Amino acid sequence: MAAAGGSDAEKEALQLALAASANSYYKEKEWVLDAVRGLFSSRRWLVPLDSFVDANCVIFAGGEGNVNTLEHKQIFQAFRELIDTTLQQVLTDLGISMADFAAMFDLVRSNAQGTQQQQVCEILAQVEDFGRFKAMMVKRNREVHLEVRLALMGRAGNEVAGNEVAGNEVAGNEVAGN
Repeated sequence: MAAAGGSDAEKEALQLALAASANSYYKEKEWVLDAVRGLFSSRRWLVPLDSFVDANCVIFAGGEGNVNTLEHKQIFQAFRELIDTTLQQVLTDLGISMADFAAMFDLVRSNAQGTQQQQVCEILAQVEDFGRFKAMMVKRNREVHLEVRLALMGRAGNEVAGNEVAGNEVAGNEVAGN
């Protein structure tokens, strides 16, 4: 006997048709995910994100552990907005709406269509993870401190070496003058 919404065979046929339609839609728009994947290695993506991280990582000094301040959360929200704005600009340039991209994103995440497309989903999913964001900011803060220390040590080493050379020249001139 047929169910109120149609027979089991009709329901199965409808599900297959929807899956085929979704797969067709994905194949038609697959280039968009490829373009977004390319964005992740472009200056258009890297420069604003790297600048943001460098400008704000100092707030995460000593930020290990479970201490999450309001300021940390505000910076995380600003980072997410920067990601959204940058992605929106690229999608607009490609003629893709955010809604269409979100549909592709959900389809790829749920069906694991391919490694390269799955990478796009993984990168974008990480944007929503405060723990990963905080770890990235703490790590960058440590890197900046190390870079500064090395630069200062190099400068101090050059000054010491310069003074020694200058001292030897003076001593050498005095010896030669005698």
